[in-house]
Amino acid sequence: MPLALDITLILVLVILVATLVPLLIQLHKTARGLDRFLVRVEKDISQIAGDVHASRLRMDRMAGSVEVSLGEFSAFAKTIGAVGHTVEALHAQFRGSFESASRGLGGFLGAVSSVLALFKSKSSTQEPQ
Repeated sequence: MPLALDITLILVLVILVATLVPLLIQLHKTARGLDRFLVRVEKDISQIAGDVHASRLRMDRMAGSVEVSLGEFSAFAKTIGAVGHTVEALHAQFRGSFESASRGLGGFLGAVSSVLALFKSKSSTQEPQ
């Protein structure tokens, strides 16, 4: 029986080696393929990182340009607002002075009209006599 046991163990070892050798060869090929893949991915990721960095720099420059433009526009808008307030104040002042002048002129014309009407009524009352 020990001979049968030795033959069985040898056969099991041969089958085990026959199955493990192709498996180890395939694992080696897979490891080499994975290594090549990682090298390519590293190059691609480096290029992508460079592109992202360049895009970020362009966006920073654009943001700076927009900030300067908005600052200039803000100053322009404040100036236009100040001019608008000044025009509004002048309009209110002119309207007030125009209304008071027109009231004064209306009063003066009313007084002149009254005086002329008085003279007219005196001259018309004096004619029939």
